Amino acid sequence: MESLDTAPVTNRRQQDTKKFCIFAIEFRTQAKLKRSNKNPMRIPFIAGTVLLTLFWFVSAAFFGFIGSFANEYVASIIIQIGIWLIPGLVYAYFFYDNSLNDLNVKNFGKRSDYGLFILLYIVSFPFLAYLIKINEAMIFPESMATLEQMFREMEDKAKEITLRMLSGTSLMDLMSALFAMAVLPAICEEVFFRGVVLNNLMKRTSRLHLSVWLSAILFSFVHFQFFGFLPRVVLGAFLGYAFVLSKSLWLPIVLHFLNNAMAIIAYYFYQKQWISEDPQAWETETITLWMAVLSLTASVCSLWFIFRRNKVRSNSE
Repeated sequence: MESLDTAPVTNRRQQDTKKFCIFAIEFRTQAKLKRSNKNPMRIPFIAGTVLLTLFWFVSAAFFGFIGSFANEYVASIIIQIGIWLIPGLVYAYFFYDNSLNDLNVKNFGKRSDYGLFILLYIVSFPFLAYLIKINEAMIFPESMATLEQMFREMEDKAKEITLRMLSGTSLMDLMSALFAMAVLPAICEEVFFRGVVLNNLMKRTSRLHLSVWLSAILFSFVHFQFFGFLPRVVLGAFLGYAFVLSKSLWLPIVLHFLNNAMAIIAYYFYQKQWISEDPQAWETETITLWMAVLSLTASVCSLWFIFRRNKVRSNSE
C-alpha cells in the first residue's frame, strides 16, 4: 500500500524536474541569442556589472591584504593578478558565450596596425609629456587644501615605491622590474579594462568614442594618482582605440608594455649613469607648449587616418 501511495508523488516530482530542466535549457538558449545581438539583455548586463564590482572589491581587499605582507615586487605581482586578471577572466568565463573570442585573444591583429599605433604613440609622446607637466602643477583652491595634501602624499608614496623597485643596477633587477611593472600590468590591466570594461560598454551603448573615453577615465581613476590622472586618461583612450580598431587584445597589451618598459629602461640607464639626465625631468622640462600642440595635431590626424584606413579595409572585406 505504501508503494502505491508514493508512486503518484514520485511521478509528479519527475515531471516537475523534467519541466524545470526544459525551462533552464530554453532560458539559456534565449540568453545566448539575445547576448549575440548588438544590444545585450538589460538584466544580465546589470547583474554582471554588479557581480563584477562586488567581486572586484572582494579581490582587492583579499589580495591587497596578502600583498601587504610581501616586498614591493611580490606585492605588485599579487595585486596585478588578483585585482585585475582574475576578476576579468572570471567575468569572461561566466558572462561571455565564448571567452577567448569575446576577449579578442584569438585574433593577433595585422602587422600594419602594430606599426601605425607605435608610430602614433611616438608622435603623441610630446603631448603626453606636456600633459604630465600641467597635471603635476595643478593647485587646488584653499578650501580643498586638505584634499590636495592627501593626493600629494598618495602620489609621493607611489613614487617612492616605484623608485625602490627601480633602484637596482644589475641585469636581474632590470628583468624583475620589467616583469612586475611592464609585462604583468600590460596583460592583467588590458584583460580587465579593454577585454571586459570597454567590451561591455561597446555592446551596451554601441557608441565607440563614449565607450573608449569612459573606460579610459575608469582606467585612470582606479590608479588613485590624481596628479597623473589626465595623461593616464589619454593613454587609456589610446589603448582603447587600439583595441577597437585592431579587434585584438594583443595590440593594446604590446603598447601598454612598451609604454611602461621604455620608462623602466630609461631609468635603469640613468641608474647605471649611461645617461646623465633624469628621464622624468627631461619629459617635464624639455617639452614646450608649441611642441605639445604640434604633437596633438599630428596625433589627431594620425588617428583619423587609421580610422579611415580601417573603414576602407572593413568595406573591402
